[in-house]
Amino acid sequence: MATYVVIGGGLGGARSVEELRELDGDARIVLIGGEPMLPYERPPLSKDYLLGEKQIADFTPLAGSWFADHQVEARLGTFAINLDADERIVHTSDGRSVRYDGLVLATGSRPRSVDLPGVSRPGVQTLRNLDDADLLKAFLDTGEPS
Repeated sequence: MATYVVIGGGLGGARSVEELRELDGDARIVLIGGEPMLPYERPPLSKDYLLGEKQIADFTPLAGSWFADHQVEARLGTFAINLDADERIVHTSDGRSVRYDGLVLATGSRPRSVDLPGVSRPGVQTLRNLDDADLLKAFLDTGEPS
């Protein structure tokens, strides 16, 4: 039985495990994602989520039950910290490792921080994940930076 590891807990990671399961119904599939929640789409964070029109479940493409039903191991809140391509092993932040036959890197991107005067002032924020969106939402609701 083959083992596939998908590094990245965003939409790319979700779609990758979905496709891998469809292609190989017997494989062991491990998703490694740094955030503690299931993969979700990022664009709605700055739109529908901030407006209170949608909740995180509304833009989470695969429910937790999908992972269980399709026997995909989701290691959430865990980072890939080292990749040994010669040995085909991924080492993770929880001290574990996974040997793989196939690897998908679906880490996406990160916004660049800019070095401008005032960028570290209260109320100036980067929006890149659900935690950032929650902080921004609280600020918009109260007018007080966190």
